[in-house]
Amino acid sequence: MPCAVDRSGNSLSIVATLGRIKTKDLAKSNKIELIQLKTGKSKRGVYHIQHINAYHSNLKNFIRIFKGVSTKYLNNYLLWNNWINVSQGSMQDKTNTLLRTVMLSTRVTIKCSKLSSRPPVPLAS
Repeated sequence: MPCAVDRSGNSLSIVATLGRIKTKDLAKSNKIELIQLKTGKSKRGVYHIQHINAYHSNLKNFIRIFKGVSTKYLNNYLLWNNWINVSQGSMQDKTNTLLRTVMLSTRVTIKCSKLSSRPPVPLAS
């Protein structure tokens, strides 16, 4: 799962492929310059791994709440986690904002029993 975090704390992550990820799955197909750090090094110029390590730690804690997630819905959880990271305020403020947003932008009533049959956010191609 490739992910990126900028200096403001904005994050982006998405499932790129199932199985072991390769450089060609990331950089070449997306025209991204790949910056690699040598083993044992944590900084190269303006690039460092502290933000991404903190992101991974927060993501693991977020996923741990659910006792693991299905690969089918992994992108949904990643989007949710990214939204939490970017949103300001307490967790209660974030929850209230999310609920207001969903209620204002959704005109469909759905029963809880139908939630499990909803389509997942698609995997990157």
